[in-house]
Amino acid sequence: MSKTILLFPGQGAQYVGMGQTLASTFEPAKKIMMQADEILGFSLSKLMAEGPEDVLKSTDNTQPALFTVSAMVMELLKSEGFAFDYVAGHSLGEYSAIYAAGGFSFEEGLRLVRTRGELMASAGSKNPGAMAAIMGQDEAKILGGVRRRRRREQARGKLRCRRYQGHPARRLRRLPQPADAVRPGRPRRSDCQDEV
Repeated sequence: MSKTILLFPGQGAQYVGMGQTLASTFEPAKKIMMQADEILGFSLSKLMAEGPEDVLKSTDNTQPALFTVSAMVMELLKSEGFAFDYVAGHSLGEYSAIYAAGGFSFEEGLRLVRTRGELMASAGSKNPGAMAAIMGQDEAKILGGVRRRRRREQARGKLRCRRYQGHPARRLRRLPQPADAVRPGRPRRSDCQDEV
């Protein structure tokens, strides 16, 4: 028996023009886009359609934009009678998964992700940093490199916690009832202490 899963993206999937074809073609998607503009008090739809890219890529704008497009897709699928067995999301996409499971309304979710984005943008400007994705490497090799780097940085007193998250597919959850929404996955033991 096959199962259907909806997987929602996290930050990084945004681009100028996102959601425009959906909004111009499908009424349920257009309705969500108009709601987002009204709830946020500015034209998110214009920012998504025209940019500029650097403003759209700002965390406080990216997160509501991605959540809105995910909700547009979800509402379109529902209007077409599409059924699913599971929902999941990567990082920000977890909020879209909760919305898809009926855990909160579009307005509640949009306000949450806008606040989340504002807080993350503020924290990022106070404590600048960077992130990288390592693809196509053996897990043992990656962990060995992280451990070597950790020892070097500990010796210099520079280390802040770095976590190896493992495979993202481990966060899938069964949704027997909408009220159960998405329960967080069990955290993995990290490769470092919370703060060194």
